[in-house]
Amino acid sequence: MSDAALQAVDTLPLPVLAARPLRKPLRVAALFSACDGKAAEQALRALRFSNQEIATIASLVDRYRRFGEELRVSLANGQVPTDAALRRLAASVGRLRVSAFIRLCVACWQPLTHAGERVPMRRQTLRVYRRLMHIAFHDPIEIADLAIDGDDLRRAGVAAGPQLGRTLQRLIDAVIDEPSRNTTETLLAMALAHE
Repeated sequence: MSDAALQAVDTLPLPVLAARPLRKPLRVAALFSACDGKAAEQALRALRFSNQEIATIASLVDRYRRFGEELRVSLANGQVPTDAALRRLAASVGRLRVSAFIRLCVACWQPLTHAGERVPMRRQTLRVYRRLMHIAFHDPIEIADLAIDGDDLRRAGVAAGPQLGRTLQRLIDAVIDEPSRNTTETLLAMALAHE
């Protein structure tokens, strides 16, 4: 474990409140923040963590490794991500883990100030956190949020099977880019245009 990882753990609150179930996984994720998600998953399996804890921690570590540094550099340079970029981030992290992801980022960024790295100002991070939380719970970022589902596509003539899954994924990608496309008519037209 690096000193930075141990300092990141120290910045996170202790898991003493039953109403805050993600505190323990967050602290463990901070310990593994220098690893990739696969390495964290293997270590957690060897340590006999529960499957649910492994999935949560490995996912947080993986998303931090994939997006945390880019987000830090962007915010430290005064570049606020667009809503489309935040929707993509929320979709990748998962709406229920967005809050934990940002907390992990902030904890892992803290030791970087002592190393002379630029980190985002607290006020700017808080602003992005609020926007990200609003987007995660109000914008369509998952296939289940689409105005149509697989049954609608099958009735419209899209064959069941892998093609249906690819079509739904293409539609959610389009809606993440532009949420106003999330109407039944628009989505069916887009789906049939590619058939």
